Amino acid sequence: MILITGFGPFPGIQDNATSTLVPVLAEAARARHRTYGFVSAVLPTVWEDAPRLLEELFEVHRPSACLHFGVARECHGFRLERRAANACRATADAAGCLPPAPQLVADGPDYQDTTFPADAILERLIAQGLPASCSEDAGGYLCNAVLYHSLRAMAGRRRRCISGFVHIPPDLTGPPLTHEEALRGAGLIVDALVDSLRFGS
Repeated sequence: MILITGFGPFPGIQDNATSTLVPVLAEAARARHRTYGFVSAVLPTVWEDAPRLLEELFEVHRPSACLHFGVARECHGFRLERRAANACRATADAAGCLPPAPQLVADGPDYQDTTFPADAILERLIAQGLPASCSEDAGGYLCNAVLYHSLRAMAGRRRRCISGFVHIPPDLTGPPLTHEEALRGAGLIVDALVDSLRFGS
């Protein structure tokens, strides 16, 4: 099972592009990769609720791979996050609440590296003429928090699991990305994840 998530609205972003992209992406992925199951979810952009729902999704679906999407205003295409930090920025969420603590997990490592094939994904996107880059900083908001919790949950599994995060621009009317380009690029990312699961690349 592969879990694909996006986010709902948050202050400054009333229509989160990932909330419409993710369900369509999951449907297309089911048709393209019939031997894999896909489930999609839109997470609330709320400090306490998003990790809780993510944990519930893990318990119910036991995914072998997770692909998380979020938006970032400064993003100029697909931005592949290489790591998550055990830190929270003191920024209000969609419910108007601040993070309960400066760290996501009191006894957790400072950083966790993503386990999806970022370099292979980057090559595929650029080869198709899509703007893409890698980043070492997933930010201090809910995107970073979800990635950190996802990596932490996956690390506790006995079998090999994959988790990664991709930022996209909040406006998919282009440039740098139209909705069609975002969906095409996201499909390439799913392809890379499936190949990684299948061949261990």
